[in-house]
Amino acid sequence: MLTSDRIRKRLARWQRRSREWCWRLAGKCREQITISTRQGRLTVFTSDQVIGHSLYVNREFEAVWVELALSFLRSTHQLPPRGQGTVLDIGANMGVISIGMLCQREFARAVAIEPDPRNYSLLVHNARQNRLSEDRYRALCC
Repeated sequence: MLTSDRIRKRLARWQRRSREWCWRLAGKCREQITISTRQGRLTVFTSDQVIGHSLYVNREFEAVWVELALSFLRSTHQLPPRGQGTVLDIGANMGVISIGMLCQREFARAVAIEPDPRNYSLLVHNARQNRLSEDRYRALCC
């Protein structure tokens, strides 16, 4: 007999496998794909086999590590209270970390710096699709 916990685990495994298959298929058909994740609505390149892949298959990228780091830094009074302050994201890539922090209300504002023009275009697009205004989210390409 299957318990509800075993059923949930099987469904999660099936869901991950089906997303894995869809990710491979999307990479053959499309250059970009938009995903709703724990860190906001993000568009990624289907050629990105690290961050993009994790966002598509798991619906998050290193969110647990970010939460643990923020919790530790706040417990040692190294960060302002939740919802205050500005985060500086150097090498922001497509904005997963800084956009995620704003979407989860960890900080009030963010400055994201990304030197690669291709990633920068995704960064700006991702900020817009998460309705982050320029007074809350500033993206710079240098």
